[in-house]
Amino acid sequence: MKKQTIHNSDLYGFIPPQAVDVEEILLGAMLSDSTTMDMETVSELTTECFYKDHHQKIFKSILDIRLMSHYYDFALVCDYMRQNGSLDQIGGPVTLLAIMNKVASNSGSSHHAKILIDRKNERKCINLAQNIIQLHRDNDLKVDKVLDLFDELKKDYENIIDNRPVSLKDYGPSYLNEINTKLDKNKLLKTNIDEVNEIIDGFMPGQIAIIAARPSAGKTSFAMKQIKTWAEKGAKGLFFSLETTKFSLMNKLVCIEDDRFNLKRLKNHEIEGVELELSAAVNKLMKLPIYLTDISILNSRSLNKTVKYFKKKHSINYIVLDYIQLMDGEGSNDNEKMAEVSKNLKRIAKDYDLPVIALSQLSRDCEKEKRKPTMADLRNSGQIEQDADIIMFLYRPDRYNEDKKISHEIIVSVAKNKDGSISDTKIYANHTFTDFDSHWKWDNSTQYNPIQPYNPNQQIEPNKSFDKPIEDLPF
Repeated sequence: MKKQTIHNSDLYGFIPPQAVDVEEILLGAMLSDSTTMDMETVSELTTECFYKDHHQKIFKSILDIRLMSHYYDFALVCDYMRQNGSLDQIGGPVTLLAIMNKVASNSGSSHHAKILIDRKNERKCINLAQNIIQLHRDNDLKVDKVLDLFDELKKDYENIIDNRPVSLKDYGPSYLNEINTKLDKNKLLKTNIDEVNEIIDGFMPGQIAIIAARPSAGKTSFAMKQIKTWAEKGAKGLFFSLETTKFSLMNKLVCIEDDRFNLKRLKNHEIEGVELELSAAVNKLMKLPIYLTDISILNSRSLNKTVKYFKKKHSINYIVLDYIQLMDGEGSNDNEKMAEVSKNLKRIAKDYDLPVIALSQLSRDCEKEKRKPTMADLRNSGQIEQDADIIMFLYRPDRYNEDKKISHEIIVSVAKNKDGSISDTKIYANHTFTDFDSHWKWDNSTQYNPIQPYNPNQQIEPNKSFDKPIEDLPF
């Protein structure tokens, strides 16, 4: 007879949490009545819920037969195990018969299944502790690895709870609570442009939204405009910039706050004479709940760790990533790496219940062919197209003008929208492409000029209206 499997916990001199008697009773109910497998909680069992190796083999055989024909009985299980060689390993048909005769009905099977699931989770906790001890013995004990082990255990447990089938009667109250929560102003993030909101309505928790454009088309500034809009309404956000420094991002926010500032001059530190105005703009921005990081290297693990911290510490409502192709992913080629990044973003959106807005580069094909972008223009786009709930392109028609005349019109093209329509709308950018609106609202006289500093030598023309005689005085 084959030796039984020794669990890792046995090596430490104690028997892990288990309920072998309950396993036998539950397997006996399954062998006696095939409907037992359809009962609540029983249907959630997996092979690892059974501690004893023999019991795992019996349960797996039942699962295999159900996948093939749904119906099974004692004879079918016995024959299937004989064919795959596992019947002799458990002690032959006598063992199966003994287990089946231990129970008269399946009335307590749901309760028994819950016991086995609890014991399985307890064993996982112990195995986690053993893994941590082993890392210490191997001189490889790092906080990041320990936290990853905890996250893996937590997600596994939450998946069991979240994925249980539920009746509409039980789900109804949760649905009403969820839909009311998503109507919260801090959770449904609308852009500052009504025409765009009419298409996508807004960015919702659990969603991935892609904002894609060619370089220098204004996608970072467009994103900064939106987070400032959301922050002014109380929404807290985390902005990951893998390309742009915090200084450059702050320059854009200053120009959005006061469009009299010139982005180029701020970049060159040309602020002589406008220090007070700059301080006033910065003081307003400092009150907004926006968190910036200009980390240059970011992988899925560090992203998840940072989002988890800010969600717990600051209750952030969204994250923005600029831009997705600069993230480090795991894989042998760019497509595989991007697929890993995309799946992790989807997981973060769901796990932390917030929208993930990821900026993306486009291939130059659309400019070469002088056409508006499509989803095929997304770089390494396969998995992104699948995982994204919203895909939005920013498209500047002036890029295709032969005379190269600069226009401030931008086309917002919604190419994918799982919960709504797809459409295009025209918006306008200010002189330095740092502010955006549905109509032109900027004074042409301020184009590319900073706030003018005070010049004490400037000659001011006197008001000649005072030279005219005043009639009808009251005295």
